Amino acid sequence: MKRKILFVIAIVAVALAAFLAYQSLFKAGRAIGFQVDTVVLKIAVRENSTLDTYVRVSNFDTHLRVFEAEITDLEGFVSIDKSSFEVEPGETEKIKVILSNLESSPPGIYLGKLVVSSEGERYIVPIIIEIESEDILFDTNFDLFPADNIFSGSKISSEIKIFDLSNIGTANVELRYFVKDFNGKTIIEGSESPVVKNQVLITKSFDLPSDLALGDYVFGVVLTYKNSVGTSSYLFSVISPKGPAYIFNEGIYLILFLIAIVVIFVIFVIYSIYSRDLLAIELKNQYEQELVKQENWLVQKQKENEELLKTDEELALNRRMFSDVKKKRRSIINKVHEKRVRQINHLKKINHLDEIKRQISQWNRKGYDTALLESRVKVPSVKDIKRQVEKWKRQGYNTSVLEGN
Repeated sequence: MKRKILFVIAIVAVALAAFLAYQSLFKAGRAIGFQVDTVVLKIAVRENSTLDTYVRVSNFDTHLRVFEAEITDLEGFVSIDKSSFEVEPGETEKIKVILSNLESSPPGIYLGKLVVSSEGERYIVPIIIEIESEDILFDTNFDLFPADNIFSGSKISSEIKIFDLSNIGTANVELRYFVKDFNGKTIIEGSESPVVKNQVLITKSFDLPSDLALGDYVFGVVLTYKNSVGTSSYLFSVISPKGPAYIFNEGIYLILFLIAIVVIFVIFVIYSIYSRDLLAIELKNQYEQELVKQENWLVQKQKENEELLKTDEELALNRRMFSDVKKKRRSIINKVHEKRVRQINHLKKINHLDEIKRQISQWNRKGYDTALLESRVKVPSVKDIKRQVEKWKRQGYNTSVLEGN
């Protein structure tokens, strides 16, 4: 115990000495600055639909800051409600990200960026928009290997699973895959036409260019069958195999070493105080975004049904069935969220903050499994509604009770 106390005292003394030395040699550093709560904005929507989501900007500085925000490469159908705004110290401002005019863009995967800047600092949020057809007959998911520690010139592999969601039977589908960066450049692309019966697994391997720049990339898969278009994507980063290089000038080596200790100490304190809450907020935001996405999409589908239904019984049954679907899908999403919360709470207990951050970042990239929702809680079609009402009438049920719903 005494050794631990002495060690702590020594660390504090060295940190204080480093701080004093730093102040004597350099001007006061910048304040903490600001933070954006979203690592990557990944949105999956159906064609001809609309969706709103939010990104939060927090000012950790000691004075009011003026921010500028802009969307790049997605201006045709993605916009924000404010391009300039102010945030008081310690406050947070929400930027509304609006998806509209999707009918002008065919189904597929679109990449862009949300750039938030203030006082010479910039924060870039990669945006991945997956636009799928209204009806998805075949869909995909995949795993990427390796999932991290990817370097320029290395080999990546993917196991792509194709599923028949509508019992089509044996069919030829068109599979298109690619690797793109967030500047609109395609690094790798290819396509093939596999034969699918129930489901099929395809393995693809690629060699990344040896001169590939460090940064974020997306591996995307687009699956087409007639008018059905399904999409899947994965965000990965290309990093340096040697890590960052540091050059120490003779005469200031000791000062830089002491500054490094101070930085480690400050990072430890910040993580201890803020990290868990910030990560919990990010997990909650993922959950809320999925609920909003599902609610908006179901409202749109319900309205589309209503335009094609005629009788009061059909309209009442449509409302009842969609209300049930909304409850069941919310329940499924809640269970997934609760499972994730339990997993994060377990990691908190054993103090694995790095693993918590990695796990939440992975969930942010993957989102919620919409294919599972589609398979477990099917959205009622106009034919389903009409068929059920006719069946009840033939069986002698009093369908007028539906009108009270």
